[in-house]
Amino acid sequence: MDSPQTATRVLEPMALEVVTDTTGLGRLRADYERLTGLTGTDLPFSYNEWHVAWCSHFLAAGGWVRASSKIYVVYDTAKLCVAIVPMIWTRRRFGPLGVTTLDILGPDPAISEIRAPLVAPGYEAPVAAMVQRQLAIESGWDWVRWTGLNSAFGHELARHAHLQWEEPLFAYVLDLPAQWELLHASLKRNIRESLRHCYNALKRDRLEFSLRVARDPLPVRAALGRFLELHTLRKRQSGSVPHKDYFDGERPRAFLYDVCHRLALRDAVRVYELLVDGKVVAARVGSHRPRRRVGR
Repeated sequence: MDSPQTATRVLEPMALEVVTDTTGLGRLRADYERLTGLTGTDLPFSYNEWHVAWCSHFLAAGGWVRASSKIYVVYDTAKLCVAIVPMIWTRRRFGPLGVTTLDILGPDPAISEIRAPLVAPGYEAPVAAMVQRQLAIESGWDWVRWTGLNSAFGHELARHAHLQWEEPLFAYVLDLPAQWELLHASLKRNIRESLRHCYNALKRDRLEFSLRVARDPLPVRAALGRFLELHTLRKRQSGSVPHKDYFDGERPRAFLYDVCHRLALRDAVRVYELLVDGKVVAARVGSHRPRRRVGR
């Protein structure tokens, strides 16, 4: 984390609500939109659609593991949402023993890469105090694992509780130029040469290539099927670096189809496919978020 910053003094929040079902979570979409704009969070892992789909497919019930959602929503005195702290309550049993933990929503098999709470700038101190008071009231948990904290919110949490820092899990966000020519010019010479050889190799073998982009619900679903096929083939490939199939299983695949459908309905997802002589040879799933201005 960066060095702590002093939070700006603002109106004390008025109330805290705990949302525990996907229906209530879905009703928070407008609040998510406002907070992602205020915090500059343009990553799909913090979208309302991502959280609703995640809870619909990954929450386990019964057996040795039980999990449920606890979405802490904080409002100011004007009844305006100033924070959404999405957490998952998980109870694991080991014979007669049990351990209960709270994690930021998204502890899945490496699908939700970046997990973080949404806190309006300047409200870090009162939000941290209210959430920690609520956690103390609920009790029954053994520890809380905080991830994705900015310096101000992390500093305020540490004022009221002892935090034990863990080794960070690195997740990189790269800001790319708006045009391919600018990106190409910024690459090292050997990378540019490698790209040129790739184009020349295709031309030498008289192979035509093209890029196809799916953005609407039905084309996105079809493209996801091809994406998953390639993902599985990469895992099975021998003689190269081993790759794990993160979508191996019914739940991860169902989640991917569901969340991409929800995002496609608002034009917020893309599936990019590279075709060589009409055959898909590579695919990538990406998010799309139009720039917008957000008021108070």
